[in-house]
Amino acid sequence: MITYSVLGIMLRKKCPLACAHCITDSSPQAEGMLEESFVFSVLEEAVGLTPVVSFTGGEAFLNSEILIRCILKAKEFGFKVTAVTGCGWVRTEKHAFSVIEAVKKAGLDRLCISWDQYHLAFKNGWKLQAVAKAAWQWQIPLVIRSVITPLSYNEKDPFLPDLGEVQYHLEKVPLIKLGRANALPEEDFFWEYSPPTGVCVVILSPVVEYDGRVFACCGPSHYASHYSPLVLGDARKTSLREILSKAKEDPILEIIALLGPYGLFRILKDRFPLINVPERARYSSICDLCMDILNEPQLVEKLREYFVGKDGKSFLVASRMMEKIQPS
Repeated sequence: MITYSVLGIMLRKKCPLACAHCITDSSPQAEGMLEESFVFSVLEEAVGLTPVVSFTGGEAFLNSEILIRCILKAKEFGFKVTAVTGCGWVRTEKHAFSVIEAVKKAGLDRLCISWDQYHLAFKNGWKLQAVAKAAWQWQIPLVIRSVITPLSYNEKDPFLPDLGEVQYHLEKVPLIKLGRANALPEEDFFWEYSPPTGVCVVILSPVVEYDGRVFACCGPSHYASHYSPLVLGDARKTSLREILSKAKEDPILEIIALLGPYGLFRILKDRFPLINVPERARYSSICDLCMDILNEPQLVEKLREYFVGKDGKSFLVASRMMEKIQPS
């Protein structure tokens, strides 16, 4: 059974920036946001299902007063709280300091700054410096998440301005060919020429989007077909607790967490040799393989058929056992 590590809540789709790689197609013109009352109800329904909530966008800091009230409510319910920003909201260094002070006092446990060559195009390095230094002064643990390309892969701190004494943890995330990234040059991607292996960690991080839809991961599953297991439901129509509780028991999602999309690929190839499983000439990420499989109703039906049978149940148990004995 799946254990969620974090629940993302996309407060709004709008963002001051329109980065060329944005997987959510956020921009200054993008519309759609969650009402505070709805966010509060989502937080209440998520109690006991995940220890952490992360407020994202678009740009979560566009209206800092709303963000602060959401953080306060999340802390009331006992969550650890993180927030993600691209820093485009900053007006002055003083403004950055006052907002970061306010979110710290509200209870923010961690701040994640998105920064890479695509953010650098907006010449906002001073804004990142202001936010990072404010987080450092207010002792908020800081993560800088950088989408990387083959060009920036070996860079220690790709495209970061001088942050002086500020300490942070750098997360490098390979570029995914979805959203506006579809239009980026071919050389920006890490191509693989056979179905890619590797587990998926973001499948443990469902997200409630700006319109109430709930997806199994942040970003890629937004492009899944409506019948894909990655589309978990609509929290405006069904309680989030019911949606996430049902998804926790989905063997398809669990195999993605344990073995990656390649685990599903091998099941289909080995158990259903007469079924056509799509294969690309090359893949930009494991997301390509995941989408190719789960956007095909016939393949999803065959996987469901397999997991209700004795062999499928045994395979799932064995996969769980293997995960437990893997070295950490």
